[in-house]
Amino acid sequence: MIHSAQLLAVCFVCLMLRSCPAIAQTKTFKQQAQGHTLADNFYTALKTTSYWYNGRHQDAMTFILKIVDSASYYGLNKKNYEFPNELPGNLTPERSLQCERQFTAALADFAADIYHGDRISNLVTSDEISGSFKTGSDSFILQWLLQLDGNIPHQAHFAKLEPADSTYLLLKSALHKQIDSSNKRKVTELTTAINLYRWIKHFHFNKYVVVNIPSATLNLYYDTSILSMKVVVGKPATRTPRFSSWCNQVVLYPYWNVPSRIAKNELLPVFKRAPSKVDQMNMQILDNHGKIMDPYTIDWPSLNRSNFPYRIRQCTGCDNALGVMKFNLTDPFDVYMHDTNFKLAFLSDHRYLSHGCIRVSEPIELGNVLLETEIDSAFLRACFKKQEPVIIKLKAPVPVFVVYSTVAAVGDSVKYYRDIYHLFK
Repeated sequence: MIHSAQLLAVCFVCLMLRSCPAIAQTKTFKQQAQGHTLADNFYTALKTTSYWYNGRHQDAMTFILKIVDSASYYGLNKKNYEFPNELPGNLTPERSLQCERQFTAALADFAADIYHGDRISNLVTSDEISGSFKTGSDSFILQWLLQLDGNIPHQAHFAKLEPADSTYLLLKSALHKQIDSSNKRKVTELTTAINLYRWIKHFHFNKYVVVNIPSATLNLYYDTSILSMKVVVGKPATRTPRFSSWCNQVVLYPYWNVPSRIAKNELLPVFKRAPSKVDQMNMQILDNHGKIMDPYTIDWPSLNRSNFPYRIRQCTGCDNALGVMKFNLTDPFDVYMHDTNFKLAFLSDHRYLSHGCIRVSEPIELGNVLLETEIDSAFLRACFKKQEPVIIKLKAPVPVFVVYSTVAAVGDSVKYYRDIYHLFK
């Protein structure tokens, strides 16, 4: 029988084989242990400076290191967690203290990544939500660490960090199978899906929107219900960015303020050839003061992409590119969700057609849930021309996650979607 001390030694040998040289280890200690807020708070709460390296918790350390060695089954990379490679005992007091704090810092980082997903900043370009919830997340991890005090952890303790729903368990089970079959591509895709799922779920919002680009779908989660619909997202040449932000307004009969890139590259050449197209396309040309210009008084031949001084917008109505509803988002990309005047696109499985914005197939239903009221659908279906936009603020902003996951749980199985933007090599 292998005793716990022997097993601990074996685990430490494994860690030594993958550890950095002494200089690199010192750097890791400085990065992880010194000034690590969770580690500081752990020792402050326990009123001690030595917990792991006081010789009384070797069984707990053994179990923790075994869990870390199976990090890939959590969708994590164990190389990201630099645990010390020395055993407790026969260390200088200074080195013992370094190892002590390094162990706690590494464990805290490992637990945090299980809880809220690993390296989310690599999976989204902009995150306007996580920063506001960092204190609560850190508090949860600290309490989880403190629950170890005097106890040998079990698998159930690590399970407290994970979502408990069937979707997560299905994704995790699929990951285990692909790891065992050494399918690296699917492991990478499932690892991404799991970390994104943990990230979204750890906020515990009771209402939120998830747009998944590869599946071209939108799910609105509220209370215990889900509203699902098809969406159209960006073409590979004009990709929908990955981000988290807030939906704060619904606009009925919106103008389409044409992005400068589209105005200069696509519409300017058309209007130079035929100014009459401005009216035919229900467009307006505005100067820097917002004054509507007569397109026939503009010196079109003198204009080009580098000296175009105007803004272009499309008037309201059912032929507007945004349809009759727009859902404002706070993201920095000028990307939003909206209705569309081209609904045939929703009949196709290839719904990667936009300049980056997100066209939704069921805008009224989405608006009803977000606004918590019944929108006057007759007003919208009347398709009034020249109707002034009607701006309705949400009672509280609703979080929106626009993600890129080529794997999703569908029923009791997982489904793989085409890597339309070629993000997985």
